[in-house]
Amino acid sequence: MRKFSKSNFERWLVVILALIVIVIFMDDATTFLRRAYPKEYYSYIEENAGAYDIDPYMLLALIKAESGFDKDAVSERDAKGLMQLSDSTAFWAAGKLGISDFEVGDLFEPETNIIFGSWYYNSLMSEFDGNIILALAAYNAGSGKVKEWIEDDLIRDEDTQAADIPYNETRIFVKRVLNYSKIYHKLYDKNYKNY
Repeated sequence: MRKFSKSNFERWLVVILALIVIVIFMDDATTFLRRAYPKEYYSYIEENAGAYDIDPYMLLALIKAESGFDKDAVSERDAKGLMQLSDSTAFWAAGKLGISDFEVGDLFEPETNIIFGSWYYNSLMSEFDGNIILALAAYNAGSGKVKEWIEDDLIRDEDTQAADIPYNETRIFVKRVLNYSKIYHKLYDKNYKNY
């Protein structure tokens, strides 16, 4: 007869505990997922999605991917707030939106950050003729970089897939945002049909 070693016991204990957690959450899986995929700041998101004809679940997905809903987030590249906007992008947005009293610290205000981020995403969607993949890639890498990839025939401007993106970081970002968007739709959109 085989003896049960301490490491085998610990492995089985972990498996049993994991199963218990799964069983507990199965009844409440939607609640658990909604905690992982929140709709924080949704009134601002919904308002700006409507103003710019953007899918609000895409904005939620962008915020989740960019900052994890941390309004005080600052990236290694000094992008700020919920939608991780650079200072230069924010000043450009403020100018285009006619906001003359903008200060960099305003990017930590959810309403301002979502207004600017929604405007910016909309401008990228316009720049790339409604191509979500290219707009998301540009949101991450910059529109100049995406145009360079198109000019160098690294990606196509019409039927590009996320897997075609040549930069690993940007490819992962685009896939993440698209997946988050699908999950948001499944959790909150009663009319969503997964084809």
